[in-house]
Amino acid sequence: MALRTEDPFLALPPLPHERLRIAVTARRIAYLKLGYEPIPILSGRKRPAMNGWQDVPITIPPDEDVITPWADMYPGALSTGIRTRYTPGFDIDIKDQNVADQVEQALLNVVPSGTILKRVGQPPKRLIPFRCTTPFKKISATFKAPDDVVHKVEVLADGQQFVAEGIHETTQQPYRWADNVNLLNVAHAHLPLVEEELARRFVAEASEIMKRAGWVEVGAQGKPKSNGKPNGKANGNTEIAAKTPGSSIYGRTALRSECDKLAAMPKDSGRNNALNAAAFSLFQLVAGGELDEEKDQVAERLFSAAEACGLVADDGAASVRATIESGAKAGCAQARRAPDGGGEQGDQTDEEAEDDDLVIAAADELEMCGVDWLWPGRFARGKFGLIAGLPDMGKGQIAAFIAAAVTAGVELPCDEGSAPQGNVIWFNAEDGARDTVLPRLVAAGADLKRIILVNGARVGGVEKMFSLVTDLQLLRAKIEEIGNVVLVIIDPVSAYLGVGKVDGPRQPMCVEFSARSRIWPRSCTSQ
Repeated sequence: MALRTEDPFLALPPLPHERLRIAVTARRIAYLKLGYEPIPILSGRKRPAMNGWQDVPITIPPDEDVITPWADMYPGALSTGIRTRYTPGFDIDIKDQNVADQVEQALLNVVPSGTILKRVGQPPKRLIPFRCTTPFKKISATFKAPDDVVHKVEVLADGQQFVAEGIHETTQQPYRWADNVNLLNVAHAHLPLVEEELARRFVAEASEIMKRAGWVEVGAQGKPKSNGKPNGKANGNTEIAAKTPGSSIYGRTALRSECDKLAAMPKDSGRNNALNAAAFSLFQLVAGGELDEEKDQVAERLFSAAEACGLVADDGAASVRATIESGAKAGCAQARRAPDGGGEQGDQTDEEAEDDDLVIAAADELEMCGVDWLWPGRFARGKFGLIAGLPDMGKGQIAAFIAAAVTAGVELPCDEGSAPQGNVIWFNAEDGARDTVLPRLVAAGADLKRIILVNGARVGGVEKMFSLVTDLQLLRAKIEEIGNVVLVIIDPVSAYLGVGKVDGPRQPMCVEFSARSRIWPRSCTSQ
């Protein structure tokens, strides 16, 4: 087929999925021929779909056969990223229009000749691609404005990528290129040539602009940077204190150790779980008084470590911050007990400790009962059920049908009767409620008045993503408030775990796509 020069994600009316897959494949091959290194990105995300994407040989030699199968291997990954080993992206992640414009102009003032392109996902932030001959690592500067809004300037380089086209993670709208001129209009060799020295000059100049705006540079711990250097000498007492639980030095040592360990973690080594565990243990120390850092400073330190190991680039800032928040909340709720006692927060009294025991029941005292079925032989009430499969195979539509069976008495197929009637609570983190979930429910014949869609949670007056780890009591209260809740649908459960999407050995298809829709029947009282 002839390659369309227009962005397929901007087509009106939207392209059917199959045509979009064909167009995306053709464009990825065109990127390759122009000298770029394309990779598949999860649709509506910033995360690459494949493991080891940094090392996939897609340009040496240029081989279309590597790219062509991606549409079938990763059908839910139709956004396209560009590896930045030889195509560094100057990312102006600044939310103030005036300052962002000043930083862009400073960049244009120092770059050599070449074609300047500008990609925009969430204005006024923007990214400008360059080329280099000698790879270098990411360079960045982070500042905080008086209103506590964080702004960054980053040069994405070796080991990273940026999304060239597709759907933006936050806005859920297509990325756009200024003047409708994108990478497919310019060969890689025609981009401006930069090297590490120029990249560092740009970040330094951008830092000066942000300082002049009254912003404060934020260091690894979330504190304003200082020109002074701590005394590196340590006496014997300090060394002992660093190893002694209950001391402030011990807490700071633990903070440094946890962050350094996280920053050095390679991909596919359980980074999400490690981040959550680190947040839990460090905020235990904060709550117990063993770490005298402010909570937001500890969180920023952990976020910086997640950036260093590439987790932010892979999963997105929102997901990483949610992981930190989940671990922090759990850690603060279980403050560490200092060894010297003294009734610190979270400590148990001797009387409370004496009450700790297993809750048991003798088997001969239990009364047998049958299974209470939602859908006979398939989904039981008060239990966990799972709908798993490849993307676009109908998992969401099946969930919509079951919701219709519960809310409107729609008969179950195969003469299997009908489901108990009641209300449904639906958690949806992936599909648009208005343009996807609602049409599915209408097509299935559901009673929309009996279906409650959850948009998030409010804790301490602040809205956040609902977490199955920390916010179950909110769900329990809402079930009691609504009444007669027969079914809770969670789509997908991985989005609500708080600890992030569990990393571990994976097949080429990501966990989010191989098991996307989860169903949790009845009233969630089974833990």
